[in-house]
Amino acid sequence: AFAVDKYGVKFLKHPDTGKDFAEREAIPMLDELRDLARRAARDIYLTRLASLDACLDAGGRWRLIEINLFSQTIRFSQYVGRPFFGRFTQEVIDYCRQQPSR
Repeated sequence: AFAVDKYGVKFLKHPDTGKDFAEREAIPMLDELRDLARRAARDIYLTRLASLDACLDAGGRWRLIEINLFSQTIRFSQYVGRPFFGRFTQEVIDYCRQQPSR
């Protein structure tokens, strides 16, 4: 497991904490973070893609910082060799193929 910065520099450990990304708890309370993201996504209408920024506060709770609806990048998924849309990749490809050319 590893992380990358916006320039594609690979990190095996967190650059500030030294936490090894290969450890099971590299992202603490990951299930809670996923739940937060799902709850936020349920309230976002009329958009096809939203990027959520979150942080773990001093009290150990995940907090949503901002929701980005424009200017996302697929760069980070590409750096780790995963499809950006995961299991929905084929669905997105099929949708795009059905749309008229502009």
